[in-house]
Amino acid sequence: MGKVLAVPAPNKLNKPPTNFEEGPTFVHINGGHLDEKRSRWIKIRLFDEKSFNRYGVGAKIIVNGNIMRRHTVGGESFSGVMADIHVGLGQEKLKKIEIIWPSGEQRAHVITFEPPIYNQRVCINKTKNQEGCP
Repeated sequence: MGKVLAVPAPNKLNKPPTNFEEGPTFVHINGGHLDEKRSRWIKIRLFDEKSFNRYGVGAKIIVNGNIMRRHTVGGESFSGVMADIHVGLGQEKLKKIEIIWPSGEQRAHVITFEPPIYNQRVCINKTKNQEGCP
């Protein structure tokens, strides 16, 4: 079994031990506040129509130059569940997304948002840049 982690007091920032992704991992417990200015988020959905890896699994995603995620698939046994990449923005708004697709290209796919957005889903198609979400 894994290590047991205690749940911190509300509104405390902690660094739990993890080996899930490279770099620092933080857990922030909002404490139930639904303040739109402090609890902003973005959901990202990736598409690559010209690849067998249609949903960009393994892509590195950099939000506003500092928040990084790697797109993974969850599930049990031999099944997988696709989910949007949920990124907490805190008080920030989404200005720029950089995607390094798992196809081997080292050049980042950069999309900027003017005006900046938050609290919504963004669908990104590798060949068409940004598109509306279904």
